[in-house]
Amino acid sequence: MDHDHEHEEEECGEQCHDHKVYVLKKREMDLIKILEETENLSVFVQTSVLDLIEFKWNSYAMNWHLVGLIMHFIYMGTVSYFVFKLYVQDKDEWKYWCLTIMSLGIVYPLIYDSY
Repeated sequence: MDHDHEHEEEECGEQCHDHKVYVLKKREMDLIKILEETENLSVFVQTSVLDLIEFKWNSYAMNWHLVGLIMHFIYMGTVSYFVFKLYVQDKDEWKYWCLTIMSLGIVYPLIYDSY
């Protein structure tokens, strides 16, 4: 059977190769959807699934979440600094800068979470 498949590949050439790439991409999307919906957790210990998850994490998700983490740290640091300066030390010299940064920090999660 493998021999027949090799023969078919030789006959169709580049057009067949493009079709296979399309089918693989389509199957990958379907595979991700299947993995999302499965309740069978034993699927996630399979080497191929772990490799796919690691690839997706390294290619897309890690940088996206790292930027979000940094933005949340900046926001929390600014809020802490604002509270400390305004309410503990009773100084408001940086008040408008802190409020500007906090305003950006509030808007960013709306943009970040909408994607």
